[in-house]
Amino acid sequence: MRVKPVSAFSIAVLVATMAVSLVTPSVVGAVSSPQAGSAGRSGPDTFRFMFNGHQSLRSGTRVIDATGHGHDGVVRTSGAGHLTVVKSGVKGTHAAGFPRICKGCNRAIISIAGRPSLNPRLRAFTFGAAVRLTPKQAPAKRDPNILSKGMDRHHQFKLHLLGAKPRCVFAGLAHEILITSKQPIDDGSWHRVVCARSRQHHRLFVDGVLKAASNSLSSGLIAQKGPVKIGGRAVGHAGSNDQFHGDLDDVFLHIGR
Repeated sequence: MRVKPVSAFSIAVLVATMAVSLVTPSVVGAVSSPQAGSAGRSGPDTFRFMFNGHQSLRSGTRVIDATGHGHDGVVRTSGAGHLTVVKSGVKGTHAAGFPRICKGCNRAIISIAGRPSLNPRLRAFTFGAAVRLTPKQAPAKRDPNILSKGMDRHHQFKLHLLGAKPRCVFAGLAHEILITSKQPIDDGSWHRVVCARSRQHHRLFVDGVLKAASNSLSSGLIAQKGPVKIGGRAVGHAGSNDQFHGDLDDVFLHIGR
């Protein structure tokens, strides 16, 4: 009997599941699909943005939470900053294009109103996105935000870039855990980036491959009233926004039970 080969998507699902458990994940092959790696978690996601369904992404419009939990986002912009609907790496789907780099006109984010259900507290959780950007969209001295909740070093989780290298931040009452990939992702292709916590295990995956980990300390309680923000910190004209300038797809948060 012929045995079907294991697909890259199936491998990514397996790795994402193992990230939530206490089992050390194995290194697997890269995944090119922006949707890959978003499935395989125990129970439904807390929120998930696929950017499909003919959404306009104009300022002030809603971004639909595909889980049905009602954690819809709202597009916030300032000046000439705006989001655009772009074709993703998967046929028939779309992604969100964030403002390209320009002086004084590049502020646009998606904000999800803060709710207790968006706080992992002491539970295992994963979050991430499919990311596409070029070297021009990831200057070396910037650290754009992809997904974040909170700004306090004692109550925050965040996925951002150091130039073009993904970094996961888990800042709880116990410790602030920072883990960074050594490999940049600014090659113009889609890359699936996932941050995962389970007890004292904190891990960063790119395309299903473990890139960084911290397994010795617990980040502890993470609970904060503020919103979840995608693509930057704020849209006010004052101060830094940590604006993201590439494309995002399949942005998700999954909090365990």
